[in-house]
Amino acid sequence: LSVEGTNDYSFLPSSPTNDNWFDSGTSVSVNVQKTTEIEPNKVRQEITGWSLDKSEFWEIEDDGSTSFTTPPIVLNEYHQIDFFTEYQYKLNVISDSGETTGSGWYEQGVTVPIGIDAGGDGLILNSLSEWEGADITYDGNTAQVFIDGPITVSAKVEKNYSLLIGMIVIPILIIGFIGFKKFKNRAPPVIVEEKPVERIVEKVIERVETAEKKYEDGYDKKLADYLSEQIQTKLDEMKSSEIISDSKYSKIKEKY
Repeated sequence: LSVEGTNDYSFLPSSPTNDNWFDSGTSVSVNVQKTTEIEPNKVRQEITGWSLDKSEFWEIEDDGSTSFTTPPIVLNEYHQIDFFTEYQYKLNVISDSGETTGSGWYEQGVTVPIGIDAGGDGLILNSLSEWEGADITYDGNTAQVFIDGPITVSAKVEKNYSLLIGMIVIPILIIGFIGFKKFKNRAPPVIVEEKPVERIVEKVIERVETAEKKYEDGYDKKLADYLSEQIQTKLDEMKSSEIISDSKYSKIKEKY
C-alpha cells in the first residue's frame, strides 16, 4: 500500500515489517495529519481530499479535527492512496486599542472582510483613522483584504474627545441659562426715602405697577428655544459623525 501527497501518515494496523507491506486480505486504514506547517504562523499546507487508485475522489470535511482516517482498505492487491493539499496563509489583524475581526488562515486568492470595534474609555471615544500593512479597501470601520500570501494589517486608532467636550459644554449652557433667568427675574431693590408713610406706600405701589420693561415679550422662551436648538444641533453632529451611539444619543436627548 503506497501513500502519496504527504509524509505525515501512519497505518492502522501497522505493517508487520514496519513498512508499507501487509499480508494478503488485511484491512488497513491510513491516518494522516490534516495540517503541515511550512513556515510558523505564516504558511501551512492543508489536506482537502483523497483518492484510491486514482479512480475515486473524496473531499475531506473541515470538522475541526486535526487528523483524518480513511475507511479500511482490503489489501488483496496493490493499492495507492493520494492526498490532495492546498496552501493556506495567515492573516493577522492587530490594533493597540479595541477588538479586531478577520484574523485566521485562508487559501490564496480569497477576499476576507476585516473590522475593528475601537471602543473607548468612558466619554473618551476611539475612532479608526486608517489601516496599514496591505492593499486594503475600507469604508468606516469595515474593510476587505485580498489574500496573496501571509499578511499582517494594523488598525490605527485615535482618541476622540468630542463627546467629553459636548457633555461639559451642554451642562454649562443649561446652568448659565438657569442662572441668567434667576438674575433677570430678581426684583430690583426698593430705596426708602425720608418721606411720609403715604408717599412711601405710593412709591412702592407705583414701582410695582409701572416697573420698567427691560425685555421684549417672549424673551425667555426665545432664549430657551435657542439654547435647546444649540444643544440638539451638537448632539445631532456627534450622532451623525458616529461619535456617540444611537442608544447614548437617545439617553442624552431624553435627559436634556
